[in-house]
Amino acid sequence: MTPSDTHDARLIPVHIGFRGPAWMAEMEAMGRIARMAALANSGPSPRPALCEDAFPWASLGIEPRWVDRDTSDCVAAIEPGADYGAGGEQIWRLVAGARGRGEQALLLSTLGSGHSTIADQVPVDDFGFTVLGRQLPEGVRPQLADELDESQRDLGLRLLNDSPQRWWAIEFPADSDVEARADFTPILRTSVGETVAAQLLLKDYPVRWFLIPPVSRWPMIVAWLVERALPAYVPGALRRARQAHLVDDDLLTSSELEARQALQRFEEDAAERRATLEQALQAARESGDAIRHGLLYGFGRKLVIAVKEILELAGFDVEDLDATHPSESADLLVEIDGRHLLLEAKSATGMPSESLVDDLRRHLRTWPELDTRPIEAGVLVVNYQRNLPPGERAAAPYARPEFVGSLDVGVISSLTIFRLWRNEQWQGIIRAIVGD
Repeated sequence: MTPSDTHDARLIPVHIGFRGPAWMAEMEAMGRIARMAALANSGPSPRPALCEDAFPWASLGIEPRWVDRDTSDCVAAIEPGADYGAGGEQIWRLVAGARGRGEQALLLSTLGSGHSTIADQVPVDDFGFTVLGRQLPEGVRPQLADELDESQRDLGLRLLNDSPQRWWAIEFPADSDVEARADFTPILRTSVGETVAAQLLLKDYPVRWFLIPPVSRWPMIVAWLVERALPAYVPGALRRARQAHLVDDDLLTSSELEARQALQRFEEDAAERRATLEQALQAARESGDAIRHGLLYGFGRKLVIAVKEILELAGFDVEDLDATHPSESADLLVEIDGRHLLLEAKSATGMPSESLVDDLRRHLRTWPELDTRPIEAGVLVVNYQRNLPPGERAAAPYARPEFVGSLDVGVISSLTIFRLWRNEQWQGIIRAIVGD
């Protein structure tokens, strides 16, 4: 008798919509998994996390029933029908078994777990409607929906704490008659009303189907299924399993209830704290992106504005000469400690032309005709080799010894300013602009 043929009455049988670790290992040894991944363009790690040898099924209280095993006594399914379209028979046997016991079957499916990066689909067609997933942009931050029961709320908090890189909006085709076939309960929603986690309570079948985004910490979600979902929706499964730690709420001690409530408060606080930190990160990133992109890849006004913002952060007073003296002067007039300098910000896709320095010299000569403030020096900030990654660019904008030796103005690469800015070396920026 193989391990897959044994049954531990203390464990809860749950259908997993993949072939098991032994099959995966055999196929990997034959190279078939890698070939299937290459054909599907799914990347270098084709084995699902649920099929890893070390996944802690037993410690979570679950006996996994893989594809091709009987599911009639299973109380739930995770990723049903996910194994290359297989598993349809297992779902129907699971549903029939639940109906015979007078119970609900709990199904848990992820949107965005397949090979597609644009859209995904949950295999519910046999129940009379289709569920689609649409990938949302990066940076989406969903929140808990209103009027959730404790189990739904707990799932939402765990998903927020798992925080997938990309969220998927749950949608239905325009001709889908989903309202006639299921009650739809959003669990997580975006600020514009998109649902990214939800429950479908089917009307014609004893099925409660949870739709969630891609998961990175599966044990945390599987633990929710055992600790929260089954006690709430299929308590008879726990009584059959006869596990001391899987009992109805009215049989728990006050210490157990207090510990569980404390854990839920922790998860709520963690989700709130994560949301606050993610908002702060997003704000910092948006602010940093504008300057970073302007300095490293910008040209024209974008480059000028990025340089202006950095110099102001470093303590310079900066006048935008394109506004006060358009087409007649350099880009910026900068002042610190009573010293005034003209600054020109230019860019080049390759190495910069030496004529850029001549343009700055011309502005220095004509400045007295425009303004009475004395100019101490001129500075050229140049963003060169814009088409190359910053780490591959030349160390200095000009290399010809005769030309470098003749320079009577300051020449600084925007990459140098960027490196000083990202480390908040404000005095370094001042020295780079004003000189020693």
